[in-house]
Amino acid sequence: VVGQVGDQAILESFASNFASYHPSRVQLALVDPAAPNLSARLAASCRKNPSGSGVVCWEKITLTCPPGHEDQLTSAMRALLVGRIATVIAFAISPETCRTVFDRALHWADLVVTDLKAFTVVPELLYWDCRGCRASRTRWIDANWARLTGIRRAIAHWFDQNDVREMAGRDDNLEITIGGIPPPLDVLLAGWLVSRLGWSLIGKTANGRLDCRRPSGRIARLSFSEAANPFVTWCSDNAAGARIDLPGIGTADTSESHWESQSWPLSLIEELHGSHPDPVFLTSMDAASQIQQTRAGQIEKPVVNICRDVSELADRVAARFVQLAQAAVSQSGSFRVALSGGRTPQLLYERLAEPEFRNVIPWDQIEWFWGDERWVPPDNPLSNYRMAQRALLNRVHVAASRIHPIPTGLLNPEEAAETYDATLRESAGVAASPFDLVLLGIGADGHTASWFPEGPMDELAYRWVWAGYVPQLGAERVSITPRAINAAHHVIFLVTGTDKAEIVAKTISPPWENRHPAARIEPHDGIIEWFLDRDAAGMDPT
Repeated sequence: VVGQVGDQAILESFASNFASYHPSRVQLALVDPAAPNLSARLAASCRKNPSGSGVVCWEKITLTCPPGHEDQLTSAMRALLVGRIATVIAFAISPETCRTVFDRALHWADLVVTDLKAFTVVPELLYWDCRGCRASRTRWIDANWARLTGIRRAIAHWFDQNDVREMAGRDDNLEITIGGIPPPLDVLLAGWLVSRLGWSLIGKTANGRLDCRRPSGRIARLSFSEAANPFVTWCSDNAAGARIDLPGIGTADTSESHWESQSWPLSLIEELHGSHPDPVFLTSMDAASQIQQTRAGQIEKPVVNICRDVSELADRVAARFVQLAQAAVSQSGSFRVALSGGRTPQLLYERLAEPEFRNVIPWDQIEWFWGDERWVPPDNPLSNYRMAQRALLNRVHVAASRIHPIPTGLLNPEEAAETYDATLRESAGVAASPFDLVLLGIGADGHTASWFPEGPMDELAYRWVWAGYVPQLGAERVSITPRAINAAHHVIFLVTGTDKAEIVAKTISPPWENRHPAARIEPHDGIIEWFLDRDAAGMDPT
């Protein structure tokens, strides 16, 4: 539980209520302006469980630190986590006060709990939360999502009226104005509305309105207005407008005492152990994040490099590899890279072994890992490890201790995954990321590494490595998970061929829902970069 020291009593009550329902190690991470440095206190608590049939005991660790010591606080929190036990992080503090904790939490939390009322509004807040949760598959629940329940219900009822439904279905252009709702709830409501209607955001007009494309292909224009009371107006090119006055966001909707409530922890536990996160909330927040970023002019476009052919692509990626390796070694003393299999990566590895690149790469400071592997012996011609050894590692001076292949010589793939997961965590230490660079390819169906459509991605939010049978391949695979990839500092896709052009376009600019695996690679704090030949970019070679 992350908060201010002045709220300690309330947050301790919340933690005690949670621990009464669920076995816990409680961490209170408190920012205290009067604290001289980071400190920790260990205690134990016991209380009768809610049913009165027994006593529940738990240990409690209270961390306090002054503002500006977020790195130390985050490292201490991470080090005190218990492996293989679900981690719930509840934030009752604004992101400006403890931003580093926010930025890193999604790498290792299974459930993130936020309270929008506790936050000051910053332009990137919605975008950060949604991008991180979607990318890491971390579950997310907000204490005040319920504040919009009455408003959403009123709007849904309004849309059920024949005249409004008829207007929404027409082919002419539409304009919607949302007014009288305080930020950031106004943007969240807009995200809910456009995602439920199936609209896609195009961009911002000169006068600040937002253009959306409707399923029919016609334009819908969205704007916001200040007012004393909440409302939504709706009009079209060829029809009179309509207005609905919405219920206010009063104290009855705000759940003012949720930090002290005994029922709220139960809802969090239910969310933690549920089979799926709330899809309406996540898609609404996803859309809201893009709306917020478009309004602020801060949409981050992916870095796309288009190369003449596969030879130029290998040269340019090799040059980028050198830049990233030198920068990482200069900053931290090491460079950790996850290699990919395939023909295009093989050409890259061969380039790296040539004198032009070999002589400027800090080989002694690079740790070598693999993104995925076939369940075959390491000397099998199908082995990704064998390919990288022959194309690169056997041709340069690399110490065996720095080469970390997926151990396919173990009893079964599951044991290999467990072992490799431990290897990555040992390499990362207290850092949130096991990799400085992950190299990836993409299939025409949107798969990347060994993650295929309809795979178990959503079931493995807490793991860095997975093993299992892949029906599309008819074979066993071991693969790092999207969570591990999205924690990387830099991700590079290498793609060639006309058969990839369509899926590349859908991945670089994916829809809000029904994302294929490659489209869900979105590093939290890192950079994603594409290197495409002209065919994969969909360009006419003439």
